[in-house]
Amino acid sequence: MDATLNYKEFSNKIVTPQRIKNDKSRYNTYKHKGLIPQPLCMVGIDALKAAFSPAKTDFLYFVKSKNSHKFSKKYATHQKEVRAYKRSLYRNKTLKVLREGITLNLPMPIYLPLILPFDDTFKLK
Repeated sequence: MDATLNYKEFSNKIVTPQRIKNDKSRYNTYKHKGLIPQPLCMVGIDALKAAFSPAKTDFLYFVKSKNSHKFSKKYATHQKEVRAYKRSLYRNKTLKVLREGITLNLPMPIYLPLILPFDDTFKLK
């Protein structure tokens, strides 16, 4: 998690390589070793209880999903979930472009037949 780069105006934003490169603050733990200058938030009672009595689970990995998170026991399963999440992000951005005519500069080429719901005649469903 990039919690130290998800603070203030960047809360709930995806941390990109450009953001990591350009962020000069002491909160950029990719550039600065050690602890950040101050806590990011106050810890609630539920978080303290969870820390002192963690759930017993075999899950080692998690990735954000549309409305929550997906948890995995194996790294291969986790990688599959990460790829699916990234596909959904690019699919949603591409659909927005097709519907609204917005230009996006994406970091990699998009192969539309692989990520968009086309029918047999290549019309968008």
